[in-house]
Amino acid sequence: MTRAGWRLALLAGVGLLAVPVRAEPWWLAWEGETWPEDSGWLRTTYGGGDERSLHDGVMTLDGRASIDSSDFYRTYHSLSLDPGQTFVMEWRLRVLAVSGFADPGVSALSEGNGVVFLWYTENSIYSMLEGEWVPFVPGVFHDYWLMSTDMRNYTLLIDSQPAYQGQFVSSGGPSEVDWGDVTQGASSLSDWDYFRVGIVPEAPTGLLVGFVGLVGTVLRSRREGMICDRQTRGEQPKGRGVNRPRVTCSLPDQEDLTCGLFGP
Repeated sequence: MTRAGWRLALLAGVGLLAVPVRAEPWWLAWEGETWPEDSGWLRTTYGGGDERSLHDGVMTLDGRASIDSSDFYRTYHSLSLDPGQTFVMEWRLRVLAVSGFADPGVSALSEGNGVVFLWYTENSIYSMLEGEWVPFVPGVFHDYWLMSTDMRNYTLLIDSQPAYQGQFVSSGGPSEVDWGDVTQGASSLSDWDYFRVGIVPEAPTGLLVGFVGLVGTVLRSRREGMICDRQTRGEQPKGRGVNRPRVTCSLPDQEDLTCGLFGP
Protein backbone atom coordinates (compact mmCIF):
# COMPACT_ATOMS: atom_id res chain seq x y z
CA MET A 1 0.00 0.00 0.00
CA THR A 2 1.30 3.46 -0.88
CA ARG A 3 1.99 6.12 1.76
CA ALA A 4 -1.11 8.00 0.63
CA GLY A 5 -3.16 4.81 0.98
CA TRP A 6 -1.93 4.27 4.52
CA ARG A 7 -2.90 7.83 5.39
CA LEU A 8 -6.38 7.37 4.01
CA ALA A 9 -6.80 4.11 5.93
CA LEU A 10 -5.58 5.72 9.14
CA LEU A 11 -7.94 8.66 8.73
CA ALA A 12 -10.82 6.32 8.05
CA GLY A 13 -10.02 4.34 11.21
CA VAL A 14 -9.85 7.49 13.31
CA GLY A 15 -13.17 8.60 11.86
CA LEU A 16 -14.79 5.34 12.87
CA LEU A 17 -13.42 5.63 16.38
CA ALA A 18 -14.77 9.16 16.64
CA VAL A 19 -18.36 8.12 15.84
CA PRO A 20 -20.29 8.17 19.14
CA VAL A 21 -22.08 5.03 20.22
CA ARG A 22 -25.83 5.63 20.05
CA ALA A 23 -28.09 4.82 22.95
CA GLU A 24 -29.86 1.58 22.16
CA PRO A 25 -33.64 1.86 21.66
CA TRP A 26 -35.64 -0.40 23.96
CA TRP A 27 -39.27 -1.18 24.69
CA LEU A 28 -40.95 -2.83 27.68
CA ALA A 29 -44.68 -3.54 27.56
CA TRP A 30 -47.19 -5.09 29.92
CA GLU A 31 -50.38 -5.95 28.06
CA GLY A 32 -52.52 -7.42 30.85
CA GLU A 33 -52.07 -11.02 29.80
CA THR A 34 -50.23 -11.92 33.01
CA TRP A 35 -48.85 -10.21 36.09
CA PRO A 36 -46.43 -7.34 35.38
CA GLU A 37 -43.58 -9.13 37.19
CA ASP A 38 -43.96 -11.95 34.66
CA SER A 39 -43.41 -9.44 31.85
CA GLY A 40 -40.10 -8.02 33.02
CA TRP A 41 -41.29 -5.52 35.66
CA LEU A 42 -40.02 -5.46 39.25
CA ARG A 43 -42.86 -5.56 41.76
CA THR A 44 -42.34 -3.47 44.91
CA THR A 45 -44.74 -3.65 47.85
CA TYR A 46 -45.01 -2.01 51.24
CA GLY A 47 -47.42 -2.82 54.03
CA GLY A 48 -48.19 -6.19 52.48
CA GLY A 49 -49.11 -4.78 49.07
CA ASP A 50 -52.54 -4.44 47.51
CA GLU A 51 -55.21 -7.01 46.88
CA ARG A 52 -54.77 -7.80 43.18
CA SER A 53 -56.90 -9.47 40.55
CA LEU A 54 -56.42 -10.08 36.85
CA HIS A 55 -59.48 -10.56 34.68
CA ASP A 56 -60.00 -10.16 30.91
CA GLY A 57 -56.68 -8.37 30.48
CA VAL A 58 -57.29 -5.82 33.25
CA MET A 59 -55.38 -5.78 36.53
CA THR A 60 -57.21 -4.32 39.53
CA LEU A 61 -55.14 -2.88 42.35
CA ASP A 62 -57.19 -2.53 45.53
CA GLY A 63 -55.29 -0.84 48.33
CA ARG A 64 -58.30 0.42 50.25
CA ALA A 65 -57.70 -1.92 53.18
CA SER A 66 -54.85 0.27 54.45
CA ILE A 67 -53.29 3.62 53.65
CA ASP A 68 -49.97 2.09 54.67
CA SER A 69 -49.86 -0.28 51.70
CA SER A 70 -48.42 0.34 48.27
CA ASP A 71 -47.94 -1.90 45.26
CA PHE A 72 -46.12 -0.62 42.20
CA TYR A 73 -44.02 -1.79 39.27
CA ARG A 74 -40.57 -0.60 38.27
CA THR A 75 -37.99 -0.92 35.56
CA TYR A 76 -34.42 0.34 35.45
CA HIS A 77 -33.39 1.41 31.95
CA SER A 78 -31.30 4.23 30.59
CA LEU A 79 -33.52 7.18 29.72
CA SER A 80 -30.77 9.12 27.94
CA LEU A 81 -31.63 10.15 24.40
CA ASP A 82 -29.53 10.61 21.30
CA PRO A 83 -30.60 13.09 18.62
CA GLY A 84 -33.61 11.73 16.76
CA GLN A 85 -34.73 9.47 19.62
CA THR A 86 -37.91 9.85 21.66
CA PHE A 87 -38.95 8.67 25.09
CA VAL A 88 -42.51 7.30 25.03
CA MET A 89 -44.67 6.15 27.94
CA GLU A 90 -48.26 5.05 27.42
CA TRP A 91 -50.85 3.49 29.69
CA ARG A 92 -54.58 2.84 30.00
CA LEU A 93 -56.07 3.39 33.42
CA ARG A 94 -59.38 3.79 35.23
CA VAL A 95 -59.32 5.33 38.71
CA LEU A 96 -62.33 4.19 40.70
CA ALA A 97 -61.67 5.45 44.23
CA VAL A 98 -59.06 7.51 46.08
CA SER A 99 -58.78 8.13 49.80
CA GLY A 100 -56.19 10.70 50.84
CA PHE A 101 -54.38 13.24 48.73
CA ALA A 102 -53.54 11.26 45.58
CA ASP A 103 -52.93 7.69 44.45
CA PRO A 104 -52.23 5.79 42.12
CA GLY A 105 -49.41 7.28 40.05
CA VAL A 106 -46.87 7.12 37.25
CA SER A 107 -43.32 8.47 37.24
CA ALA A 108 -40.15 8.59 35.19
CA LEU A 109 -36.69 9.63 36.35
CA SER A 110 -33.91 10.29 33.84
CA GLU A 111 -30.50 10.33 35.49
CA GLY A 112 -28.79 13.66 34.92
CA ASN A 113 -31.96 15.26 33.53
CA GLY A 114 -34.93 15.19 35.88
CA VAL A 115 -38.09 13.50 37.07
CA VAL A 116 -41.84 13.75 36.53
CA PHE A 117 -44.39 12.49 39.08
CA LEU A 118 -48.00 12.17 37.93
CA TRP A 119 -50.35 11.31 40.80
CA TYR A 120 -54.06 10.66 40.40
CA THR A 121 -57.19 11.72 42.20
CA GLU A 122 -60.59 10.51 41.04
CA ASN A 123 -60.87 13.29 38.44
CA SER A 124 -57.43 14.88 38.01
CA ILE A 125 -53.74 14.21 37.54
CA TYR A 126 -51.41 16.14 39.83
CA SER A 127 -47.91 16.78 38.50
CA MET A 128 -46.41 16.81 41.95
CA LEU A 129 -43.11 18.60 41.42
CA GLU A 130 -44.66 21.14 39.06
CA GLY A 131 -47.72 21.78 41.22
CA GLU A 132 -50.11 21.53 38.26
CA TRP A 133 -53.52 19.84 37.91
CA VAL A 134 -54.71 18.13 34.72
CA PRO A 135 -58.43 17.22 34.85
CA PHE A 136 -60.07 14.21 33.18
CA VAL A 137 -63.53 12.65 33.05
CA PRO A 138 -63.85 10.43 36.16
CA GLY A 139 -64.92 6.81 36.43
CA VAL A 140 -63.94 5.63 32.93
CA PHE A 141 -60.87 4.28 31.20
CA HIS A 142 -58.52 6.79 29.57
CA ASP A 143 -55.52 6.28 27.32
CA TYR A 144 -52.52 8.34 28.43
CA TRP A 145 -49.48 9.06 26.30
CA LEU A 146 -46.35 10.95 27.42
CA MET A 147 -43.44 11.77 25.13
CA SER A 148 -40.16 13.67 25.36
CA THR A 149 -37.42 14.33 22.83
CA ASP A 150 -34.93 15.77 25.35
CA MET A 151 -35.91 14.42 28.82
CA ARG A 152 -36.32 17.98 29.98
CA ASN A 153 -39.71 18.82 28.49
CA TYR A 154 -42.65 16.50 27.91
CA THR A 155 -46.07 16.41 26.31
CA LEU A 156 -49.04 14.56 27.81
CA LEU A 157 -52.01 13.42 25.73
CA ILE A 158 -55.26 12.01 27.14
CA ASP A 159 -57.36 9.98 24.70
CA SER A 160 -55.24 11.34 21.81
CA GLN A 161 -56.00 14.94 22.81
CA PRO A 162 -53.30 17.37 24.01
CA ALA A 163 -53.70 17.81 27.76
CA TYR A 164 -50.52 19.33 29.18
CA GLN A 165 -46.97 20.37 28.38
CA GLY A 166 -44.59 20.16 31.32
CA GLN A 167 -41.01 19.87 32.41
CA PHE A 168 -38.90 17.26 34.14
CA VAL A 169 -37.74 18.63 37.50
CA SER A 170 -34.09 18.24 38.46
CA SER A 171 -33.49 15.23 40.69
CA GLY A 172 -30.81 12.72 41.51
CA GLY A 173 -30.89 8.96 41.36
CA PRO A 174 -30.71 6.26 38.69
CA SER A 175 -33.02 6.20 35.69
CA GLU A 176 -36.25 4.32 36.35
CA VAL A 177 -39.96 4.17 35.57
CA ASP A 178 -42.66 3.34 38.12
CA TRP A 179 -46.43 2.85 37.97
CA GLY A 180 -49.22 1.51 40.16
CA ASP A 181 -50.27 2.16 43.76
CA VAL A 182 -47.26 4.35 44.47
CA THR A 183 -47.99 6.02 47.80
CA GLN A 184 -48.25 5.24 51.46
CA GLY A 185 -50.51 7.66 53.29
CA ALA A 186 -53.23 7.36 50.66
CA SER A 187 -55.20 4.46 49.20
CA SER A 188 -56.93 3.74 45.92
CA LEU A 189 -58.85 1.34 43.73
CA SER A 190 -57.70 1.32 40.11
CA ASP A 191 -57.90 -0.76 36.93
CA TRP A 192 -54.89 -1.03 34.59
CA ASP A 193 -55.25 -2.28 31.03
CA TYR A 194 -51.68 -1.86 29.76
CA PHE A 195 -48.44 -0.02 30.41
CA ARG A 196 -45.71 0.49 27.80
CA VAL A 197 -42.50 2.46 27.90
CA GLY A 198 -39.29 2.80 25.95
CA ILE A 199 -37.00 4.77 23.71
CA VAL A 200 -37.89 4.69 20.04
CA PRO A 201 -35.61 5.64 17.14
CA GLU A 202 -37.68 8.64 16.11
CA ALA A 203 -40.77 10.52 17.19
CA PRO A 204 -43.99 8.59 16.46
CA THR A 205 -45.32 11.39 14.27
CA GLY A 206 -48.37 9.39 13.26
CA LEU A 207 -49.80 10.04 16.69
CA LEU A 208 -49.10 13.74 16.35
CA VAL A 209 -50.93 14.51 13.12
CA GLY A 210 -52.48 17.92 13.58
CA PHE A 211 -51.02 18.18 17.07
CA VAL A 212 -48.59 21.02 16.43
CA GLY A 213 -51.23 23.31 15.01
CA LEU A 214 -53.64 22.68 17.88
CA VAL A 215 -51.38 22.45 20.88
CA GLY A 216 -51.11 26.15 21.68
CA THR A 217 -54.83 26.87 21.67
CA VAL A 218 -55.89 23.64 23.34
CA LEU A 219 -53.31 23.75 26.09
CA ARG A 220 -54.12 27.40 26.78
CA SER A 221 -57.77 26.56 27.33
CA ARG A 222 -56.86 23.47 29.36
CA ARG A 223 -54.52 25.59 31.48
CA GLU A 224 -57.34 28.02 32.27
CA GLY A 225 -59.50 25.07 33.27
CA MET A 226 -56.75 23.75 35.50
CA ILE A 227 -56.44 27.06 37.31
CA CYS A 228 -60.17 27.03 38.11
CA ASP A 229 -60.02 23.36 39.04
CA ARG A 230 -57.11 23.95 41.33
CA GLN A 231 -58.98 26.72 43.12
CA THR A 232 -62.05 24.58 43.68
CA ARG A 233 -59.88 21.69 44.81
CA GLY A 234 -58.70 23.84 47.70
CA GLU A 235 -61.62 22.44 49.66
CA GLN A 236 -60.24 18.93 49.37
CA PRO A 237 -58.52 17.62 52.51
CA LYS A 238 -54.83 18.22 52.40
CA GLY A 239 -53.07 14.96 51.79
CA ARG A 240 -50.93 13.24 54.31
CA GLY A 241 -48.64 12.58 51.40
CA VAL A 242 -46.62 9.45 51.82
CA ASN A 243 -44.73 8.43 54.88
CA ARG A 244 -41.92 6.45 53.31
CA PRO A 245 -39.09 9.04 53.27
CA ARG A 246 -37.04 9.44 50.14
CA VAL A 247 -37.35 13.01 48.89
CA THR A 248 -39.06 15.86 50.72
CA CYS A 249 -40.66 18.51 48.54
CA SER A 250 -42.23 21.86 49.38
CA LEU A 251 -45.12 22.90 47.16
CA PRO A 252 -47.35 25.99 47.28
CA ASP A 253 -50.41 24.14 48.56
CA GLN A 254 -48.87 20.99 50.01
CA GLU A 255 -46.00 21.58 52.43
CA ASP A 256 -43.57 18.87 53.42
CA LEU A 257 -44.97 16.33 50.97
CA THR A 258 -42.69 13.33 51.06
CA CYS A 259 -42.48 11.17 47.96
CA GLY A 260 -41.41 7.57 48.21
CA LEU A 261 -40.91 6.24 44.71
CA PHE A 262 -37.19 6.62 44.27
CA GLY A 263 -34.47 5.23 46.43
CA PRO A 264 -32.86 1.97 47.40
